Amino acid sequence: MTVPRPALGPGVLAVGWCAELGPDSASVLAGHTVRVLDAGQSRVWAAAHGSPLHPEGSPWTPSDVARAVGQPADAVLGELAELGLVVGVDPADPGPAAERLTLLPLAEGWGNTPQEPTVFRYGLGGTELVRLPRVLYDAVSLAARWPDLRTACHGLATLARSAGVPTPQAHDGEQLLRWLVGALPRLCSASVVALHPAGEV
Repeated sequence: MTVPRPALGPGVLAVGWCAELGPDSASVLAGHTVRVLDAGQSRVWAAAHGSPLHPEGSPWTPSDVARAVGQPADAVLGELAELGLVVGVDPADPGPAAERLTLLPLAEGWGNTPQEPTVFRYGLGGTELVRLPRVLYDAVSLAARWPDLRTACHGLATLARSAGVPTPQAHDGEQLLRWLVGALPRLCSASVVALHPAGEV
């Protein structure tokens, strides 16, 4: 009997970060597990992270991955899903996928400046990577304090309401989760964050 592959789409999210890159393979750490990928799998996994230029709020789809690698990618995405290195997500209802994931920041939070008080930046090694509104900046820095991404967004929404944060999207956990998931193709591709299995960071 054939075991069905995990369902993907309409969006995909890459899980893990590259611990070692060789000419013909890559080692990817996803939570407590290291997976060794061949060159083709590595290219598709890297492309599944998204693009810094992708419109925020739009899902990063299997078709986007295929365009990024220049060839069909569905079969390899299926292999990566079986390895737990790609997760399918519905941007309209990201909760089920988010319950299986934890977000881990990879970059440094640089905060804001008096000249741009509403713009918060992440960078690494002196290079600015992204500019975010305060709500997403806080989500990146604090999400790992909760056991999974959905619980984190509900916890952050509670904090935002009690602190009187003047951003309505920040007050509802599900709305905040959709906003954050919509930003992940940009944040993951810029190496600002990595996604890991829930409970494994």
